[in-house]
Amino acid sequence: MKGISRRTRMCAAVAVTGVAVLAGSGVAQAQSEGRQRTGDGIPTGQIGTQMFNYGGYISNGGNAAAASSITGVSAGCQATNTPSQAVCARERLEGLFRMFQRRGVTNIELFGHTGFPATTVNTTLNQAAAAGATAIRLAATANYLPGDTLRVNTGTGLESVTIASIITPAPASPEPNVTLTAPLTKAHAAGVAASYFNKRGLEEYRALLDKYGIHAGGQHGSVSENGWADTVAAGKILGADYLGSGGTPAPGIGSYANVIATAETANRLGKYAVENGVGRVYIHNHQQEFRTRYVDNGVLKTAWQIYMERIDARYAAAEIDAFWASDAYDDVTGTAVAGLINQFPTKVRLLHIKDGANIAPTPNATGSNIPSTPLACGSTGEPACANASPRTNGFAVPADRTAYDGLNFNPIFAAAAGRVQYYHHEHDGGNPNNANDSFINVRGINGRAVGTVLGKPATFPSVAAGTAAADNVVPVVLQNTGDAPLTITALAIQADALDVGAANDFSIVSQNCTTAGGGGPLAASTLVADDPATAADETAYATPRGTCTVNVGFKPTRSGTQSVARLQVTSGSDTATESIALSGLSTNSSIGSVGGTVASVLSLTLGSTPSFGAFVPAVARTYDAAGSATVASTAGDATLSVSDADTVNPGKLVNGAFALASPLTVRAATAAQTNPAYAPVTSAGTPVLTYSAPTFGAEPVTLGFRQAIGATDQLRAGNYSKTLTFTLSTTTP
Repeated sequence: MKGISRRTRMCAAVAVTGVAVLAGSGVAQAQSEGRQRTGDGIPTGQIGTQMFNYGGYISNGGNAAAASSITGVSAGCQATNTPSQAVCARERLEGLFRMFQRRGVTNIELFGHTGFPATTVNTTLNQAAAAGATAIRLAATANYLPGDTLRVNTGTGLESVTIASIITPAPASPEPNVTLTAPLTKAHAAGVAASYFNKRGLEEYRALLDKYGIHAGGQHGSVSENGWADTVAAGKILGADYLGSGGTPAPGIGSYANVIATAETANRLGKYAVENGVGRVYIHNHQQEFRTRYVDNGVLKTAWQIYMERIDARYAAAEIDAFWASDAYDDVTGTAVAGLINQFPTKVRLLHIKDGANIAPTPNATGSNIPSTPLACGSTGEPACANASPRTNGFAVPADRTAYDGLNFNPIFAAAAGRVQYYHHEHDGGNPNNANDSFINVRGINGRAVGTVLGKPATFPSVAAGTAAADNVVPVVLQNTGDAPLTITALAIQADALDVGAANDFSIVSQNCTTAGGGGPLAASTLVADDPATAADETAYATPRGTCTVNVGFKPTRSGTQSVARLQVTSGSDTATESIALSGLSTNSSIGSVGGTVASVLSLTLGSTPSFGAFVPAVARTYDAAGSATVASTAGDATLSVSDADTVNPGKLVNGAFALASPLTVRAATAAQTNPAYAPVTSAGTPVLTYSAPTFGAEPVTLGFRQAIGATDQLRAGNYSKTLTFTLSTTTP
């Protein structure tokens, strides 16, 4: 790296056995300095960058040469703020996002740079407001719009109202400048807090991230319990997987008791965040978390270790700053940070990838100022702990540099594989040009150029216990953010052992990701060829990022219970990326059932035999007779038909060898079908009544029989009759 003295390199050789061997390696000599220290790098879909790096550039411009690939920034905004800082900050931010996209950086760690939306927009009441008031005066109305939900006062005095209008032109004090859609229900004194949750601004920033295919892997912001609900809601909108800060939650690590309390705070904050659809809360270290030590159950431990042993891996995690942790241990080999990851493999989920000089102190002539083991300084018989005055750098080194110096990330990346989800590049005081060099040196090559799963945490609507999964589905979209096609071979719902029953509360309803679901490999995205002269093509994909969808249903088995589980993906991606958080809260209601079974019934009962009476010869006449039947059916449909098995004179009344000339006709009438037509009886069967649903109990049916006799018909003395078969049948039992 730039500016590292020979004194520092010699220190590394004395303090850490084996570094000099790496420096003399033939393989190392054949590589650029960056690749010596990063090897095959990081899977591209897991590379992130800390937005803190770019605060100065976003605010004021400058330090963005053509090599950085930043395009689309107007001349007035490149090194100044013309026409305004707000306009230029937005242009420069988009220029950065375009550069990230070109370099395969798919994640960022959020930070409060110029133009980053505040979670809440705060002001105060300029004048006292009485209960029943429909207009109030705020101290400031900038960034407020009609429709915003205004929160007035705090604590027990808090109430929420909706802004109807901002009065323009602004009236002079003390006249109201805001009208409300409904009257205040409480009285409020002048000076009390007034604010609104900045949903609009947060959604605009999220839209910008989506435009460039960028995801918020984490956030350095507030981890205060005061306002945590708003922080989590903002993180949800921004799509953050983790929420953290540049340090720890309160009360910090100033005492052993404080360390214990801080872990408890992190567990509370993380539990709320996970249950509300974001992810774990995380801490970020500097030197002091490792240099500060306390006796814990009779053993001297670092504050960091005491904290890590007490956090719940479901709700809290750590982001290790590789540079500061290495400096705390005076280690340039990378083995100290690798050891920390190995010690807590399920709790270290993020890394700050930052390099620097002066990591190890310079030994004196006898080496007496070097502790016998890392972190032994300050102990009896050991030298006092000394700040080595580290100076941070990124990987901003010329491509032809081959001399090895600086922190070796190879052991760190090896330990992090399958454990760390996001690797955030950081360069304190850096600029876009440095970042561009760093991205080139950390981007995955060879075995690290792979497909990468990205799925965002899913929160489900609250429903009653017993709700079917298909009735409460949330689509979980999986993307390939890596450099190679991604094949998903299996999907499952899993839960932590402590979340008993939670996995049973979710179910995969359908999916198109695996071969069994009708899916195939997800393509790695490629961009169109870049024309540096124009910004219009900067976001155009030659090959779009491959996606698929898993429709997950929330089917709670317990009422009033929070369920947390994960969608577990099996693919060629790093396993640290293959777990997507699922969260749902059941209502206090439960869907139960009581019932019985209904047997399949098709019942037909015929009444007494009908008779036409006496047929009169030589007189044309139609004779009618009536019969009765009762039908009971539990089938989805039913048909009553009549047939005659006689094959010689089918459908005709017979008297010995004599048959009537005209066929017998039949009909069946019900309360719903009072006057149906008559139909002739046949041997094949004649439908006379149909049902499109089960009967209402045993329904009565009136059977009508009609026989026509002609004046010239031949009639033989005796009885005419025919045995008919009535059949009740169904196609949907």
